[in-house]
Amino acid sequence: MTLRRVFAFTLLCSLTSLLANACGSEPDPSTGDAGQAPTPTPTPTPTRDASPAKDASVDDAAAPVDAAKPDVNVADAGDGAAPWPDCLTRPPSAPITAIDAVWTANAAAPTQVWLAGVHVTAVSRGACAAGQACQIYVQEGTSYGSLAEGARKAIKVFASGTVASGFASIAVGDRVDVLGWGWRYNVGGQSEILLQVAPTLPGCMRKIGAATVTPIPKVPLSALTRASYDVYGPLLVQVPAISGKAAVAATETFGLYPTGFDASFPDAGANIVSLSPFFLTGARFTNPPVVPAIVNAFTAVTGVFGTFTPFVEAGAPTTYLELYPRSAADIGR
Repeated sequence: MTLRRVFAFTLLCSLTSLLANACGSEPDPSTGDAGQAPTPTPTPTPTRDASPAKDASVDDAAAPVDAAKPDVNVADAGDGAAPWPDCLTRPPSAPITAIDAVWTANAAAPTQVWLAGVHVTAVSRGACAAGQACQIYVQEGTSYGSLAEGARKAIKVFASGTVASGFASIAVGDRVDVLGWGWRYNVGGQSEILLQVAPTLPGCMRKIGAATVTPIPKVPLSALTRASYDVYGPLLVQVPAISGKAAVAATETFGLYPTGFDASFPDAGANIVSLSPFFLTGARFTNPPVVPAIVNAFTAVTGVFGTFTPFVEAGAPTTYLELYPRSAADIGR
């Protein structure tokens, strides 16, 4: 997997400037269009941090620790090596583990675990493909009444590009068994509890059934913060009545704010949530439902609440908050 540098930046300007698209910005040359900040109601006093423009081809594509290693055959790890797992049976070395137990363990090093009968809520780019790092969100239940009820019952499974072909058949709605390695992934300045599968961390995912997962209803945008992600994890949610100015490029994220924004909505600062196409087919928005370069008002958006931390060689990275729809049907107008 080839990593391309993503410039993370913050825009600060008044709401009047936002309306005029006059905020100072530092474009990312890799994406062309820098994207625009949310365009709230013209109240001249509050200021808001804008969402950075990000190319969906690298958005949230965490750098695999094995990026320089050769590809592996996921059916057979090679001569003299143990066969690659297929999830038909659970290895004795992998205890059956609940998702919240992985969160609680907060392991500093990868620890092999088995998740039994969890539900796929999102797959990056709509499907995993060989040679391309893939992310799959899973959660234990098919429905939760609130964020608190579903707390830490969802998690990301990260498959390195060298093994991603073994996950190509996995789709949203699948009920699956998962073999992976749980830990606090800390590569390139990142810090997220997840399950990883890589050539040196064998794993698999096998469909054992299907079910419809219902999003947590009527979750306010203000409830989706960096602190709440650490408490609740990447749950499937439905956020009503939100708006945002879409970028020109269909691969770029854009910031969201409550429709009818006024001074009563707190300054989002680092907690601004962006709408991301990364889990849509081809990692791009379609028109409709997202019309480029204008303010889009959505009756509701369903998606997984996740985070994106650009890979950095050194220094402190910035973590961004994302709402990941899975299809055009998730984006209501």
